[in-house]
Amino acid sequence: MVRSTILVTLLLLCAACSGSPAVEIRPTATPLPQAEPLAAPDFSLLSLDGQTIRLSDFRGQWVLLTFWASWLDTTVYDMSDIQQFADAHADRLTTLGINVGEDADIARAFATVVGIRFPLLINPDDTLLANYLITSLPVTIMISPDGNIIYRQFGPLDPDFKSELAAFLN
Repeated sequence: MVRSTILVTLLLLCAACSGSPAVEIRPTATPLPQAEPLAAPDFSLLSLDGQTIRLSDFRGQWVLLTFWASWLDTTVYDMSDIQQFADAHADRLTTLGINVGEDADIARAFATVVGIRFPLLINPDDTLLANYLITSLPVTIMISPDGNIIYRQFGPLDPDFKSELAAFLN
């Protein structure tokens, strides 16, 4: 556990000191047109505490998904902002973080260091990433209570993301 914490701390330090992005970054928010709703594909993944989480378990609720990895330059800031948003809207919103391509110990250590309390899911397969049209990280997606994707943010979070997402919840 100590090794994982040290490793994550070093990764975070490297990411903070890096001047160049580690992945393709396309910081664009994409509110999806209401004319043709896009149904959010169901999935079943293990959480860091070993529970099986299914998206369909949250039908009837607002759901915020964030696909992330600890090695991304902006992950510390984005995940902290998402945690603040999740806390502020916990009565109306379920937030799930989906870690892509990392060991559970790395994701767990990152969550501990950064203070992430919403459920973190691990090891999605390529089919899930393809179903959500994920070709680079990070990606943040809002799903309406009727199960439709209504918002996507590709790349680091836009400074206005909190107000944009809060507008859906109100």
